[in-house]
Amino acid sequence: LTIGATPSELNLTWYSLATEGGQVQFAKKSDMTGDAFPEEKAETFEAVETLTQGKVYTSNQATVSGLEEDTEYVYRVGNNGIWSEQVYATKTKSSGDFSFIFAGDPQLGSSGDLDADKDGWRNTLNLIQQDPLFSEVSFIQNAGDHVEAGTSELQYDAYLANYDGSPVYSVPFATAVGNHDYKGTAYNTHFNLPNVSQLGDCGEGNANGDYYYVYNNSLFLVINSNNQSTAE
Repeated sequence: LTIGATPSELNLTWYSLATEGGQVQFAKKSDMTGDAFPEEKAETFEAVETLTQGKVYTSNQATVSGLEEDTEYVYRVGNNGIWSEQVYATKTKSSGDFSFIFAGDPQLGSSGDLDADKDGWRNTLNLIQQDPLFSEVSFIQNAGDHVEAGTSELQYDAYLANYDGSPVYSVPFATAVGNHDYKGTAYNTHFNLPNVSQLGDCGEGNANGDYYYVYNNSLFLVINSNNQSTAE
């Protein structure tokens, strides 16, 4: 789950073996009956598909729009009418004051022990669920270097690992391309960012460039500092 251009939008990415037919369905949680996804009241959004660097999986990226503030939503993703077994949940915040988490250099894999790095990142994310100070954060802004090697899908898998209580699919991420991220194409195929500019592109196929988003009364400008062109 990734930040949208405004609070009324969210961007999503998921990997699939299917190469086409990607869709995401969003509905209000209040429309659920028991654990069943309220398909008849859900809105469907189409995905754009891109082959990932390993040429095994396809990256599906979609934008959900028209979200209301301070509302609980449920969603599912799928391809060709086959939906994820898990129904995910997220909640939009109210307009006005807000808070977010700023994280720098998780860099999973840098210690040489990916499992230990994964556990450390998980402990950080668990603060969102366990510490009242972080319980109402609107999103997580990462300053870059999500992984040690930008070509490693194993490291991205650890960074985005799902587990019981994980906020990865409920709290939107906003990202920035670190110098360890921009090799290969995995950064682009994992993170679906709004308002991406070609200015700041490093020309290596992965670091797409600068982007921006607006959240309530604030404009966020995210600069790709791997590009050292002063003119751009």
